[in-house]
Amino acid sequence: MWWVAASAALNMLSAGQQAKADKAQANAQRAWQAYSNKMIDLSATVSQNAITTNQILASNALSNQAFELRRESIFTRARVEASAAAAGVKGRSVNLSIRQVMGNSARREVERQEDFRTTMLGFEQQRMGVAMQAAMQKDYSYIPQPKSSSYYLGAIMNTLSNPGNQKALGIT
Repeated sequence: MWWVAASAALNMLSAGQQAKADKAQANAQRAWQAYSNKMIDLSATVSQNAITTNQILASNALSNQAFELRRESIFTRARVEASAAAAGVKGRSVNLSIRQVMGNSARREVERQEDFRTTMLGFEQQRMGVAMQAAMQKDYSYIPQPKSSSYYLGAIMNTLSNPGNQKALGIT
């Protein structure tokens, strides 16, 4: 009869050790999952910052381009007026030339604004792509916490299922 008690004690000890090991493993898996997800978030943040930097550079370049277009328009208009004044020409032909200069400038400004709009849309698409990729790379899997009671119940069942123990306990 003492071997039944010894068998039960060994099964309980084994169950306790297995439960402890499985809990430690589940905790380690959760910690690794959290770490991996944080690293994915960090990587996405770095990518978003790079997109922001590129967006600022593009905005500055397009602002400089707007300044240059405006400056060029003013200088071209001034040259037309100066040339007309030097030639002693007035009237309709000078006005048409000035209107043509202003029209060309307006067309180039519209093109610049459209380039700016499409560039900003491209940056927004990149941002969404980075966010989507980060969300898809994350590990959302469920990691169950082992229940000690199931291990101890298993140890009891293991002890009782042994034919020698059943005979000694008068279960058969």
